[in-house]
Amino acid sequence: MEDLESSQSSNLYSKKKGGNTTKLVIMLLLILAFIGAVAYGGMQFLGQNESANTTPSPTPTAYVFPTDPPTPTEASASPTLTVKVTSKVSPTAATGKTPTPTIKVSSDTVDKTSGLDRKTLNVEVLNGSGTPGAGKKAADLLTGLGYKVVSTGNADSYDYATTEISTKSTKKTFLPVLEKDLSAAYTVKSDTTPLTASSSADARVIVGKK
Repeated sequence: MEDLESSQSSNLYSKKKGGNTTKLVIMLLLILAFIGAVAYGGMQFLGQNESANTTPSPTPTAYVFPTDPPTPTEASASPTLTVKVTSKVSPTAATGKTPTPTIKVSSDTVDKTSGLDRKTLNVEVLNGSGTPGAGKKAADLLTGLGYKVVSTGNADSYDYATTEISTKSTKKTFLPVLEKDLSAAYTVKSDTTPLTASSSADARVIVGKK
């Protein structure tokens, strides 16, 4: 009888032990499954983060904006016109005045016919034609022949048709010589009225229109 009870107790204990073992195994499997699920989910989450972190950022595109056209440098600029200046300077540019031409005076001032020396006669030349420069032209002619021109100016009028000459009474012998010298360029008329003794010149020449 005791053996039967003991056997039943052993069987009962074995059943209980076996049931507990099954439950323990099931629990272990559940725990493992849970851990596996958690691990899998964590790996997926980390994989997504890593994928998001490793996605390359788009590289910005560089835009080139047009600038103003380049300013030409000195080397590329248009060539500068070079003016060559010679070293020869005209007398007018250097002094600011027009040079007076040198009048060549004849070395032989003595008239061969009369023997009179032209350089001893002081002559006054007046412009009676109204043409600018006519008096100076006649004065230069007389100076070149050896006469001493002491003054020039304008006559009392510009109505002289011909060139008139006159002298002091003391120098009337020069009238033919003076008339001959001026006839090469003018139509000459001798004035019989002599100059006054107070006149500054020995002879007077009034240049006419011809």
